[in-house]
Amino acid sequence: MLTEPAVRATVAALVVALGALACGGGVPPAATTTSTGDGAVVDAAALDAALTPYLESYGQVRGEAAALSGYVLVRKGDRTLYGRGFGRSDRARGELPGPDTSFRIGSTSKQFTAAAILVLVQDGVLELEAPVSRYLPEYPAVGADITLLQLLSHTGGLPEYLQAFAPEDFARPHTTAELLATFWELPLDFAPGTAWSYSNSGYLVLGAIIERVTGTPYAEVMRTRVFTPAGLTDTTVGDAEAALDRAIGYRPVDGALVPALPIDMSVPFAAGAVRSTANDLARWHHVLQTDVLLSAASRQRLTTEVRDGYALGWFVGTTKGHATVDHGGNIPGFNTGYARIPELDLVVVAWSNNEAVSGEVIADAALAAALGETPTPVVERAVVALDLAAAARLAGTYVLDEASRAAATKLGVSAETITTIERIVFAIDDADGAPPALTMKPIGQDLVRLAALNATTYELDEMGVEVRFELPADGAATAATVLQGPLTLRYQRQP
Repeated sequence: MLTEPAVRATVAALVVALGALACGGGVPPAATTTSTGDGAVVDAAALDAALTPYLESYGQVRGEAAALSGYVLVRKGDRTLYGRGFGRSDRARGELPGPDTSFRIGSTSKQFTAAAILVLVQDGVLELEAPVSRYLPEYPAVGADITLLQLLSHTGGLPEYLQAFAPEDFARPHTTAELLATFWELPLDFAPGTAWSYSNSGYLVLGAIIERVTGTPYAEVMRTRVFTPAGLTDTTVGDAEAALDRAIGYRPVDGALVPALPIDMSVPFAAGAVRSTANDLARWHHVLQTDVLLSAASRQRLTTEVRDGYALGWFVGTTKGHATVDHGGNIPGFNTGYARIPELDLVVVAWSNNEAVSGEVIADAALAAALGETPTPVVERAVVALDLAAAARLAGTYVLDEASRAAATKLGVSAETITTIERIVFAIDDADGAPPALTMKPIGQDLVRLAALNATTYELDEMGVEVRFELPADGAATAATVLQGPLTLRYQRQP
């Protein structure tokens, strides 16, 4: 449900990449660019010439299942340098996405929760260094001393609540108490403040604290204390069923787009339940340039790194020498990228309602293009029909080797996450009339269908995962290597 932003300093999203649902993204390859500028912002014509061919290259080989459907906006100050819709916001009605189309933003929501916390800090209601137990006295002792600052910056050590969810759990409404109960008594992944690991659970706790100290539901607090004062008229917590221009989410299945898996928006809660529009996110950028909602000190705190490139609801870094703040989001049916360069008053919004297309990768490419680079068009590899004879030799159970386990640990993957992927079963699925496919089932993850590139190489393209098998001249495969972003995981076949 809450797939996270593409891997930064650590690989907290590995659980997502190998088949779990999440509010954030998989780990798609970054767009490559050719540098033609010195970091100055280009004009609209140059941006269109550099960016549009790249965006239109999606799906040229694989068709609609790999094509961009959504909207890309680049704005500097009050000037729109680029604004273009692709595909359809609602395939049944044939509507082209626009700047006021409502879409789920997934984990991009976290910055709004962080802003609400800072508003309450300004009011004297909350303190960032205070422990959870001050505001939720019933919180179990294992996590009672985690501070609000640690929750905001993913340094609290809370285990990821989504790991306990079965597929049917995502579609069921949950109360705040039910969500907390899924993880709050579990052991911490690490001592608070000693490490960084992306945790949707921390933002659930923040949402519970907001509700407790205000005596008001989270959605109402966000409306009255953040969205309305900021002038975000088309931003809301929930699924915006009454919105006149509302995008529907889709996912690729066997080369076609079908409706996304269901999710009740109570599940992402304060970690990812916001819907917004490209225009509203551009307005939000300008609000964060002023004192309309947050003081200068609060705004600086919001975007000051705490650990491993993360601030409070924002990733922070540099692009061509400019300080950049950004956050992506991936939730069933949608993938979002949102990036800002405050010193240039430059903002990029990229969203797709084809969940397989990374809004973050597109936002990165759009930002680079705005600064004078030319993104290299996507070159998709053709998918081939499954070689059943070869696939039968690949099927079996494979176990993670110790060198790969150590490498994953070094990259920051938690021991709990590693246990969910330490054994993988590959099998052939030819049921329900669908074309035969090789499937991958990590021990603690959902089963996924892989696309064949050749007899020994397969991929889960929407998550940036490639699987390569070692197949001798005769007999069964001996090993499989799973590649995703900076991770290379080798598995030995079990006899």
